[in-house]
Amino acid sequence: MKPMLFSTEMVRALLRDVNPKTQTRRIVKPKYRKDEAGYQVCTIQKTGERWVEKYDDDEMGFDPPRYVNPPYQVGDILWVRETWAGKDCYQCPLESDPYDYYPCVLDSCPCPFDKQKYFYRADHNFSVDIRRWRPSIHMPKEASRIFLRVTDIRVERIQDIDDIDIYKEGIPAVHDAYSERLAFSSLWDDIYGEGAWERNDWVWVYEFKRCEKPQGGAL
Repeated sequence: MKPMLFSTEMVRALLRDVNPKTQTRRIVKPKYRKDEAGYQVCTIQKTGERWVEKYDDDEMGFDPPRYVNPPYQVGDILWVRETWAGKDCYQCPLESDPYDYYPCVLDSCPCPFDKQKYFYRADHNFSVDIRRWRPSIHMPKEASRIFLRVTDIRVERIQDIDDIDIYKEGIPAVHDAYSERLAFSSLWDDIYGEGAWERNDWVWVYEFKRCEKPQGGAL
């Protein structure tokens, strides 16, 4: 069980019934010199064992090998961290001052959400405003509602993404492949800063499937 942060837009893509997000890319944090070429995934076909090594354009490898471990492995279950809020009563009749925020902790709170403990920014099915959204990095495990099982990992340059993978990233199909690629590159720059797409970093590519919350106290 490992956490992974997702933006509100990407959480909505994870939750979609049509074209849900089943893939994500995260920048590889360099462990070796930047002038070395890149990475390669090595596989033993008989056993399925896989690992990642750093390689050089001339030598196509190092002796001894330089192993690079991705933060997540096939089979890991990821609990999604997203922008959230606790049971914060904005229009609770118990408040003496409607502009004075305080968290409601009453089990029998008379507000409309007395049965719900957590709220999520990606949802729009409630009418009472949440006055204090909390960043995803501060989400505790118990508040997570989305769980993903990693099914595949590879490493590539961000600009190597193809049209199929853009679709798997949750980018809605629009008019043409160029527009979809432009939408993804703009999203990448929004997340990692202007110029990130042109920088063409090496990225981990994680494929995953939605799964149920682990039982037996795994959280």
